[in-house]
Amino acid sequence: SKERLVPLGEEAVDWVKRRIVEYGGDPEKIFLIGHSAGAAHAASYAYDRRLQPASGPGIAGLVVLSGRVRAENLPENPNARKVEAYYGTNPAVLDDCSAVTHVSAESVPTMIAVAEYENPLLDVHCAELFHRLAEAKRRAPRMVWLGGHNHTSVIAHFNTVEERLGREILEFIALGR
Repeated sequence: SKERLVPLGEEAVDWVKRRIVEYGGDPEKIFLIGHSAGAAHAASYAYDRRLQPASGPGIAGLVVLSGRVRAENLPENPNARKVEAYYGTNPAVLDDCSAVTHVSAESVPTMIAVAEYENPLLDVHCAELFHRLAEAKRRAPRMVWLGGHNHTSVIAHFNTVEERLGREILEFIALGR
């Protein structure tokens, strides 16, 4: 339930803030990174004020990797039944649970990456996120299209000779946009 998600999101960020200095990090430069459903949850926390403490999300930015940032149960979505099991079937609830619905001019800096051979509709959802962020912030967010990759290989290639996504993420973090 949303009631339980609020403390979990806050607790996760608070936990990192309390411990990050031990590892040489800066509590003011925490970036959330999520892939697939994990990106949906990270984006929901980053954009939906109801899931954040009054002071805001407490993060410097968000990286969405092949994220299901729109909760929908369209026939062409092979994961429609899983979405319904998680969120239900009410169109208003599906829209309200979609991270893209809560984007605003105050949304944290965001980087979006999608694969060439993406799971059906995820690239469309991420394109919607790109559009909504650009429209709200009046500036396009960083968008990375990973040719030759599929939904899994976009993250499975970390620590291999292919460094493009890793370099893009590091540059996004360094620039803060």
